Amino acid sequence: MTPKTTETNPAEPVAAPASTPMPPVILRASIRASKPKARKKKKRRYSFPLNTIQHLERGVTRSLETVTKGVARTFSDYTDRSDKSAHKKRDGALRDGIANWTKAFSKGMRVAGEAPFDFVKEVNRGPGSKQVRDTVRLLTPPPLR
Repeated sequence: MTPKTTETNPAEPVAAPASTPMPPVILRASIRASKPKARKKKKRRYSFPLNTIQHLERGVTRSLETVTKGVARTFSDYTDRSDKSAHKKRDGALRDGIANWTKAFSKGMRVAGEAPFDFVKEVNRGPGSKQVRDTVRLLTPPPLR
């Protein structure tokens, strides 16, 4: 018996048999597949005797940062308003000074008004939060409790 050989011309494409399924066509890549994996945020590590102090320090720092942003917003807004008033009319910066300052102060205090919440949000976490709450309760006068 001789094996059967088939001759094919390399220029002619060979058609696949009808029984084999075609691979699926991907129109666009999946979002999940292309997005890099987000790393898990590392937990802050505090020694036991100092963790309350460190939570307190983080809260104070964060609230002071918020107050600073509010003050910066106040002055930048006041500068913009003052320049606009000075360009509109003679002595406009002085004439509109009080209105410009109060409007800018109002916008800045909207930002700085978040400071107490930033402080409490940070301090209210952690194992020492009950001690801090009890201390604050002890120091506040009765009508504000």
